[in-house]
Amino acid sequence: MAKPKKSKEELKEIQKLKDEIGKRLYVLRGKKPSQFELANMIDIDPGKISDYERGKSLIPIDNLRKFASYYHVTTDYLINGNKPTLNDEIALLLKSLDDTSLQQAIVYIRFLHYIQSKVTE
Repeated sequence: MAKPKKSKEELKEIQKLKDEIGKRLYVLRGKKPSQFELANMIDIDPGKISDYERGKSLIPIDNLRKFASYYHVTTDYLINGNKPTLNDEIALLLKSLDDTSLQQAIVYIRFLHYIQSKVTE
């Protein structure tokens, strides 16, 4: 069965979304790594990185997740531009740590909490 054709408005909205996601990806990448280096790091075809950043291709969800994981942002941020809350950011960073680093982070956070409590006494 053939898919129904999209209206001009739907096509405009899709292109707007592709452009917005592309701009966010471009800004996140900056000058380094190169598109080729990034493609190798996150296992995406190098040509696709350019297409995504220029809004030429709609990003499959699995690739969107790869970008989000690499840049330590949410897929919501990539799609909608919604900046994560501080709690979201902390959760993402903690999730990316190995067990040893996570334990060290917890010790450090407890130490900061202790210092703050002494300062406010």
